[in-house]
Amino acid sequence: MNHNESVAWGGVGDDQDPSAPDQALLLLSWDGIHPRVRHRMDWFVSNCPTELAWKIHGDGETLLECLLHLCIMTDWLSIALALLHGKDPSAIDPIISLKEYLSQID
Repeated sequence: MNHNESVAWGGVGDDQDPSAPDQALLLLSWDGIHPRVRHRMDWFVSNCPTELAWKIHGDGETLLECLLHLCIMTDWLSIALALLHGKDPSAIDPIISLKEYLSQID
């Protein structure tokens, strides 16, 4: 995460994007994250122009274990969100369409 993220999210104060409060932010973290990055994330969650900002912590002893844990967590999260919004999380028609399109390019 870097300072450009604060601009991409619409800034703060007078520079705030009016659509930012309607968006949600998920920040992924783990125990091995550099302290300066952790401070940036804490500031960002506190100052982000949305009430929907969370940090998801990856469990594991190595970075790879944490990344795999976060992948599984975000997969489950996407399934839950699809169900909450009345969507079928197992629908693959868009994936099939993309693969067909890409096969014609190669």
